[in-house]
Amino acid sequence: MYELNQKFKELPSLIYSLRKNSDLIKIFNSSPDETTYYHSWFLRMNMPLSIKVIEPVLINVADHITRLPLDSTCFDLAPADSFLILDTGFTLTLYYKCHNQNKLDLHPSDNDFMIENKESKLPWNIIEQYISERQIVPKIVITQTNHSQARFLVSRLNPTTSDSTKENQPHLDNNKAGFWSFWTSNNRKSSKLIPEDLSLKRYYDDLIEQVQKFKI
Repeated sequence: MYELNQKFKELPSLIYSLRKNSDLIKIFNSSPDETTYYHSWFLRMNMPLSIKVIEPVLINVADHITRLPLDSTCFDLAPADSFLILDTGFTLTLYYKCHNQNKLDLHPSDNDFMIENKESKLPWNIIEQYISERQIVPKIVITQTNHSQARFLVSRLNPTTSDSTKENQPHLDNNKAGFWSFWTSNNRKSSKLIPEDLSLKRYYDDLIEQVQKFKI
């Protein structure tokens, strides 16, 4: 029976997160200056912060603070009218899970005024704690349900085994379907997340299978 040394128990998860990290590895559409900034600071960070850059931490701030899984199930686990905070080391994304009647008055992209004016609805105790302990001042992104900046959270979520994949998408007959037919209700994916990668569980399952088959 193969057993992983306890000192390396987090290594597979870190490798999984690193290979899909948009700050360090998957830098497509990033400017050279931005990439240089992330890489140079990453090399100078202490261990806890560098691990957070590799594997972001997602928490829910409601009556108490709860750590959530970094996948699409987080939206179901967080109660309504509460904040999900994604800490990637370089960025704090404050995602307000809300109903239409309780939405924050947000601009589509620039909400720095809420930080400058210390908007009372924001979880300032968490924000100030993160900023005070950080080697660098993180960028703060404020977003909410169905808001354009929600991509800062959604893009960092890992796929789950229940998320749609290319293999189970409905087949379209190109001779009968028009270009825009992909966006009809029958053909769109129903999951919250469109995965580009394996789920963490599938990654571990495949890794264990390869280890078991390995022969010295």
